[in-house]
Amino acid sequence: MRKSFFFSALILLAATGTHAQDVNTQSCEKGNGQACYLAAIEMHKAKNFGRGADLAQKACDLNYAQGCFYLGFNNQNGSKYSQCNVFYKKACDLNLGVGCLALANNVRLGIGVNPSLQAAMPFYQKACELGEPLGCSHVKNPGFEGHMGHLSGGKSEISKH
Repeated sequence: MRKSFFFSALILLAATGTHAQDVNTQSCEKGNGQACYLAAIEMHKAKNFGRGADLAQKACDLNYAQGCFYLGFNNQNGSKYSQCNVFYKKACDLNLGVGCLALANNVRLGIGVNPSLQAAMPFYQKACELGEPLGCSHVKNPGFEGHMGHLSGGKSEISKH
């Protein structure tokens, strides 16, 4: 009896996960950006990275900031540095603090763009205003790059998506 209870519970949990994924996919198709993002995460967990990226792209196109951040992170992990910054910029524009922080770090370090502490500072400021403590640390201590050496103070250009 006890084994059958646990087996039934496992089946119910598996079915619930699949059902939630189906609901998110259906809601995504109706234009719900959050549902697209949640479906993207489920696809990522299932190692269906291509479908996950497609769903995250749809979330981003629907102005759901986490979808844009997901794409930025995936592009950065795939060494597509200039493209990742486009997605981080959109996430930041949509007021996702971690998107601003990721973009600021990349601009400061020269990942996908020319390094520029000056150009990174507005993104650190916005990250701080949106509640990211590391953004605030950089605003309070602009020379935080320390071991990274001298960074140019010139402008850095991030294209729009």
